[in-house]
Amino acid sequence: MLLKRFSENYQVFDESYGYLFNSYYNSLGQRIERQNRGLITRPVVETIYKYRAHVNNAMVQLLETSLTEDLEKLTILGINHEQQHQELLLSDLKYTFSCNPLYPKYSDQNFISQNNVEPGWLSVNEGIYNIGYDGNDFCFDNELGHHRVFLEPFEISKSLVTNGDYLEFVEAGGYTNPKYWLDVLD
Repeated sequence: MLLKRFSENYQVFDESYGYLFNSYYNSLGQRIERQNRGLITRPVVETIYKYRAHVNNAMVQLLETSLTEDLEKLTILGINHEQQHQELLLSDLKYTFSCNPLYPKYSDQNFISQNNVEPGWLSVNEGIYNIGYDGNDFCFDNELGHHRVFLEPFEISKSLVTNGDYLEFVEAGGYTNPKYWLDVLD
């Protein structure tokens, strides 16, 4: 999207990719209907690597020769958008693995254990807190709406909640006591 708009001599890698990879944006032209996104094949990995190298090289050249404030903001937005694609790709892959009766693993590495090491609880005092993004650089749209809120005092775990923690909560009958999951006062 940026290269077509900002680079005078940009040549697309493959004209069909505009349709093939557009499952959302009507403004970009013809697109695959959302419910049919999973029904078509995509190019092989080697071709995608070539496509990515083509786009990366063109972006580097564009940013080195034609960087404007508008292009910089749109590039930052695009990078964050691509990070969301990576998260979705991993989520889709893990979901697909969960449907496989052989239960393949994405990885043997435990990504939580290195970060989930501090025991105990963090106390948050009651009071008025400013929440929401209050700046001029990039943020996601769901972070907007800087405003004040009043919070009652509470405690939150210093560590990440694991699937094991959640299972323990369910098996201990946590959902039979609304004080643990409804906004109610004791």
